[in-house]
Amino acid sequence: MITPLAFFSCTKEKIETPTNNETLNEFAYKPVFKPINLNQGLVARYEFDANLKEYNGKLADAVPNFAGYDTYTVDRRGAANSAIKFTGRYGVDISKIPLSSTMSVSVWVKYDNALQPTNYFISNFWLSPEFAQDFDTYWGVITTPQTAGVQSGAMDNQWHHLVATYDGKNLDYYIDGQYVGVMLNPNLGLPIPKGATINYEVGYQTFNFSKVIHSTWFGSMDDLRFYTRILSSAEVKALYML
Repeated sequence: MITPLAFFSCTKEKIETPTNNETLNEFAYKPVFKPINLNQGLVARYEFDANLKEYNGKLADAVPNFAGYDTYTVDRRGAANSAIKFTGRYGVDISKIPLSSTMSVSVWVKYDNALQPTNYFISNFWLSPEFAQDFDTYWGVITTPQTAGVQSGAMDNQWHHLVATYDGKNLDYYIDGQYVGVMLNPNLGLPIPKGATINYEVGYQTFNFSKVIHSTWFGSMDDLRFYTRILSSAEVKALYML
């Protein structure tokens, strides 16, 4: 765990009235802070508050895809029925996420089983970030179509915030607001067609979007967001603090 440090001065200094030049210099070099807008480039948001609604109002709601039904549990703040729980009996399909040359995905997750080897729980197969669990670690993954990813260290079975971004060359990965690492995996294919979209499988994975289930994930998920731009480190931290 990284603990932020703050330094305080206990020295009392004489307060002086600045000259005109000092005032001008202070104004000239005063840092300008760009406000954070977490809605910019946001194309879909799924809160899983006892439903599969898309809260950004731009795309269709998610749909449970096979045997079973969507189940809900407490979220990271302890609010009842405010996070979706995957039990291995179903998965969720999210359709027609706009695809661009820059993509970011943000989500809160909590695994139930630390004995799951390489189990994708947010999967799409092409040019947009994915996430997988491998035993007690989380991966940020990109497929271009070759697949590469960044692995976390050991994680406990509590809520954790994952963000992955992809700019056509580099996959950058964050956990709980902290930068984990980068993986170079350039898109060597054709340019992305105008209006291109992708579909996501959430809580499960098939063989190349067939009807054959490859794996199902056991865990909880909350606040899943898709962006058609690269989130900055400051924006990642802001999402973590929500």
